Amino acid sequence: MPDHSGEFVQGTFRVEQEVVVNAPRERVFAALTREIGKWWCHRCGDAGSVHSLEPQAGGRFVESWGKSSVLWGVVTRLEAPVTLRLSGPLGMHTPVNSVYQYTLEEHDSGRSTLLKLSHRVNGEIDTLWKDAHERGWQALWVTLKAWVEEGRAVDPESGR
Repeated sequence: MPDHSGEFVQGTFRVEQEVVVNAPRERVFAALTREIGKWWCHRCGDAGSVHSLEPQAGGRFVESWGKSSVLWGVVTRLEAPVTLRLSGPLGMHTPVNSVYQYTLEEHDSGRSTLLKLSHRVNGEIDTLWKDAHERGWQALWVTLKAWVEEGRAVDPESGR
């Protein structure tokens, strides 16, 4: 997951991003909630790990491999097909409060979706994490778009 400098400070950061996905809002919401294992490209475990999300308030977003697992977040708001909010470490291993929310708006008369991300973090953070998370979310947009628009998994680095 994110790069680490080893320099930890008490602090905050915020990531705000938008991406247009060429699919109806209901399709994008389904990918965010029921198909996250098909496109989520970041790993805490080994390359064979599996991601899953339980699409309900209190549902877990988990990565599992072998007899190990890590909690990426817990669903705190699910308003289909408009809002999905999670709270959890999102790959960070220090004491942090991290809340990330997807808001989906119909775009181009409903033929596409404007996906807005708001990610807020406070606590003991690594000095490199803001930039690493900015890049990490951008990589996820590549893989999400490929999955939703073309039905294929891609390497976020190469786009193939």
